[in-house]
Amino acid sequence: MTAADRPSVAIPGEALPRPAGVATDGLLELQGVSVHFALHQGFATTLRGAPPRFVRAVDGVDLRIRSGEVVSLVGESGCGKTTTGRALVRLAPISGGRVLLDGKDVTGIGGRELRDYRRRVQIIFQDPYESLNPKQMIGDIIAEPLDIHGVPSGAERAERVTRALESAGLRPARAYLRRFPHELSGGQRQRVAIAAAMVLDPEFVVADEPVSMLDVSVRTGILRIMMELRQSRGVGYLFITHDLSLAWLIADRIAVMYLGRVVETGPAERLVSQPRHPYTQALLSVMPSPDPKRRRRRLILSGETPDASRIPSGCRFHPRCPLAAPYGIEERCRTEDPPAFDVGAGVTSACWLAEPGGPLAGDTPWRGIPVVGDDGTITHGLERGPAPAAPVRAPEPPAVTPPDAANAPAAPAQGPGTPAQETGTPASGPGDPATGAG
Repeated sequence: MTAADRPSVAIPGEALPRPAGVATDGLLELQGVSVHFALHQGFATTLRGAPPRFVRAVDGVDLRIRSGEVVSLVGESGCGKTTTGRALVRLAPISGGRVLLDGKDVTGIGGRELRDYRRRVQIIFQDPYESLNPKQMIGDIIAEPLDIHGVPSGAERAERVTRALESAGLRPARAYLRRFPHELSGGQRQRVAIAAAMVLDPEFVVADEPVSMLDVSVRTGILRIMMELRQSRGVGYLFITHDLSLAWLIADRIAVMYLGRVVETGPAERLVSQPRHPYTQALLSVMPSPDPKRRRRRLILSGETPDASRIPSGCRFHPRCPLAAPYGIEERCRTEDPPAFDVGAGVTSACWLAEPGGPLAGDTPWRGIPVVGDDGTITHGLERGPAPAAPVRAPEPPAVTPPDAANAPAAPAQGPGTPAQETGTPASGPGDPATGAG
């Protein structure tokens, strides 16, 4: 997969430069952020003095987002993507680590400071059917953030509500102000959710799978609006999705998450074309290819994602890793948790195979995704073309001998240009249907 394969017409603005005249030096950063939820224990278990157990939904995530940048957080369901986004906007309790905005620690802030922070960092929720109050009209839903943050009422308030609705593609705005959510389609509801997040002119937006519940025909319009807002206002996005192909399409950088931790990050083009972590390779191997003549080698993972309350020791991916045994590092993966190795070009990968000198390291020539065969041999290459079809020839029909052939004179030998005899087997030549050649 190359940059030439990447579509550039579906989402205008996805590869555009940073907006002119808009501040682009803002930085939102997660440093070792963890979110653990305590499991309920019975009365008898508590009396026995059993240690408390926790679900480690997010377990030491490091992430950086700049103004005007789109960072996509990718992973399968249950890996902690949404909890990470909620922790970023302080909607989930942070058990460890820090959240920094322009270098200032905002992990423990509250009151007015927290309101000011949320004015700069907003969220678009996944389900517009649940995130919008069914008892409120659309105009009141958009205006509520302005009321909370003390934006004066009157003409300025009405002007900002109108501008937010129209920037989200709901034009004319006055046609929607007095409607209720149940009077809108799914795509229109998601546009309302975008307008409610953008009405405060935030610098960063957490977009939690904003198009996963929408029809394919509606998704492009929603994504186009988000990219246009990025271009015009310099908004930075943390775009949460389980669709790696969508992340590759719109993101500047991709972070791959597995079981509460980011296992690989890097520029979108580089990460998709040269993935180093086996989990990223598995996700890429099942991406649909637009070319029907190119068949992908599937890297199928065994088993299910482990329970987040019982995360395996060592590398958390090792029970499902298809490469640990062939490369002979099973014991190390079971006992040692790999750090994030720098493999060059802005890519980091938390895998022992990516450490300096390893088979997937940055200083090792890239040969394609390793695939383990049934006999345990390792071959490389993400894609392979169809095998060339061998020419198939139909079997020669058996000779038919007429009953009086024994008394008939011998037929003269045929040479080039000699017409076939009317008795016996017809002569075959190039293009004859009997042979299938030609």
